[in-house]
Amino acid sequence: YKYISNMKTMTQTTFTIILGSILLLFTQCNAPKEPPKEEALLKIVESFTKNLPIQVDAETRFDTCELEGKKLTFHYTISDSIFSVADFEEMAAPSLKSSIKDNPNIEVYREHGITLRYRYSNINGDFLYDMTLEPSDY
Repeated sequence: YKYISNMKTMTQTTFTIILGSILLLFTQCNAPKEPPKEEALLKIVESFTKNLPIQVDAETRFDTCELEGKKLTFHYTISDSIFSVADFEEMAAPSLKSSIKDNPNIEVYREHGITLRYRYSNINGDFLYDMTLEPSDY
């Protein structure tokens, strides 16, 4: 599937978009490794989501993201209806996990204990896949 080959690009695009805002917050903390205040991080996420949804590639739309405590959830819609939950889990999920682990921009999330959650739905709003990565997973 063409979608799987675009998974790495999609993940890098998402992190690049959000990373600038989050890095700005982290550099404003008093100590280099001090965790960000939830309120400030929430304001950044809220500001960022005003620019969503955005089309990441031909098959993927990044709809929104939300912060609950230290869990950052990304919501995507897959326009290609050929994916079932089993297809997505078998073919796309390993590529997503690999692209997250290989992304050098991800370190800032891990250092600050941010849990990453990815939720995928099809164009009809039907659930496809949910993946949660704790900092130790990436």
